[in-house]
Amino acid sequence: MKKIMAHFIVIILLLGGQPRGGLAFADVPIPGAVFIPISADATPAAAAKADTTKATEAVKSLAIPFIANTGQTDPKVAYYVQTFAGTVFVTQSGEIVYSLPGKQEAADDTTDNHSYPVGQATRSPGWVLTETLVGGHPKLSAGTPSPTHVSYFVGANQARWTSHASTYDAVHLGEVWPGVEVTLKAYGQNLEKLFLVQPGKSVDVIRLQMGGAKGLRVSDEGALVVTTGHGEIVYTKPVAWQEQGEVHLPVEVSYRLISSSS
Repeated sequence: MKKIMAHFIVIILLLGGQPRGGLAFADVPIPGAVFIPISADATPAAAAKADTTKATEAVKSLAIPFIANTGQTDPKVAYYVQTFAGTVFVTQSGEIVYSLPGKQEAADDTTDNHSYPVGQATRSPGWVLTETLVGGHPKLSAGTPSPTHVSYFVGANQARWTSHASTYDAVHLGEVWPGVEVTLKAYGQNLEKLFLVQPGKSVDVIRLQMGGAKGLRVSDEGALVVTTGHGEIVYTKPVAWQEQGEVHLPVEVSYRLISSSS
């Protein structure tokens, strides 16, 4: 039996620019951080460089669990994951919402005509991208439970507190299109979309619509580049293979931009 697996990764690169618009969903605090030890006998400069390199590599490969929404955020949200570049929400209807934080800016020290103390840094409005699976019918389910649980005790209203919320290694969107299953996973700054195409089924049904983008283009390297008010977000060149027993045979795959009327 032959299956085709297509692998898409979203790499979030905030490259400057002035953000516009507001957040569709409220961000929530990141529950943890990664600490990378360095050698005790390293020089300060070498240790700092080694620490940065190790931290960067660790962030790239760090699996981040999805959190079940039990009332701590918008009720339209089923699951969300807090990457190191922003929060990604998966709605009850299967939309994927990227909530990118605003750019941090220093206040003007030369004047006090502000609503905040002079010299205090501020954050400009965030940016939201919404990814819709065109013509699809997602049926959400959680992946394997993670050992991590999270709790939120924000504000005085105890009815909005959340204790011991479950987390999962993935979110399954089910058979979104006939013979095409979709799974989401998160690592560091990346969101991965895995498309499993059953034998005899067409990949032509896989269509994604991007809301909130100022522009879309395919780079010379085959990546999908999404322009936002923050700068550019890069969807890496997709990878696909066909399974024949234990052998993975590479399959040619690429992005194709189509009009909204197609």
